Amino acid sequence: MTTNRVETQPPPSPNGANGQPKSGIDGHAAPPAGGKPAATAPPQGERGAGGRFLPGNKGGPGNPFARRVAALRKAFFEAVDEGKIRRLAEALYEKAVGGDVAAAALLLKYLLGRPAEAVDPDRLDLEEFRLIEAMPTKYEVMRAMIDSVPPATATSLLCPILDDAARDGKKRLFHGIDKGDAAGALKEREYRARHKPK
Repeated sequence: MTTNRVETQPPPSPNGANGQPKSGIDGHAAPPAGGKPAATAPPQGERGAGGRFLPGNKGGPGNPFARRVAALRKAFFEAVDEGKIRRLAEALYEKAVGGDVAAAALLLKYLLGRPAEAVDPDRLDLEEFRLIEAMPTKYEVMRAMIDSVPPATATSLLCPILDDAARDGKKRLFHGIDKGDAAGALKEREYRARHKPK
């Protein structure tokens, strides 16, 4: 009978030696004999065997300075009001008018924003085609309109339109028939008999 032994590694030590005795330079652990550092085992209870976080892991600590930054930003906004910002902008304007290029650049950057890229005349037609291509088709617009309207409302809106279209279609159908033509008159009577209003 053979027994299977499972060797477990001790958890990493707080001195960074990963359970190995301190024997290297400056008290750090010496690298193993292959020149490659030994694989470190994750602390118990944080990660599974594949390295994935186990259920209940709190995750990273987030930004430890977030509260401090928020407090500093709040103090900054409390110290600077609209009047002070206006005076700052006026001083920046005066420097820009006086020839300070950096002040002028900063002022224009906040007033006008970043300049748009120059238009390439060779690509104008292509850009125009892309704009047209990006536009929705009539079918897509109609489908969006239908999908956004409740069925009862859509029915009440479409029925009168469809009835008008059907009446116009009948008029166009019989407009070209010669009334003196016996076959045409017969066709018209048959059609009217089949499609009597109810």
